[in-house]
Amino acid sequence: MAALTPTEILAANDLVVESVACPEWGGVAFLRRLTPGEAVAMYQAGDVEGNKEIPFAAMLVAWSLCDETGSLSCEDPVPVARALAEKGYPAVKRCFMVARRLSAIGEGEVEARAKN
Repeated sequence: MAALTPTEILAANDLVVESVACPEWGGVAFLRRLTPGEAVAMYQAGDVEGNKEIPFAAMLVAWSLCDETGSLSCEDPVPVARALAEKGYPAVKRCFMVARRLSAIGEGEVEARAKN
């Protein structure tokens, strides 16, 4: 396999979008793989006093929500995450599991966030 050039890497569309059936919410949620910058912003927002009580599952789902083309849905994901924390767990968990897989977030990261 040939080594990729920076141009080839940057040209690749690797921001995968996946749909999750959420009948409890009346439809389908689209979730997108996070970029490194989005992941850092999500972790930093979770570390802010007043946001630490928001479950990591809700934070990841809010940051990953998008439309079917991959355009992120939330201009400010924190209030959405706070609201998702009050929704039924089954749909949030289904979305979280997909978002976690898409963004390659390991179990260790999830456990570490749960301790904060």
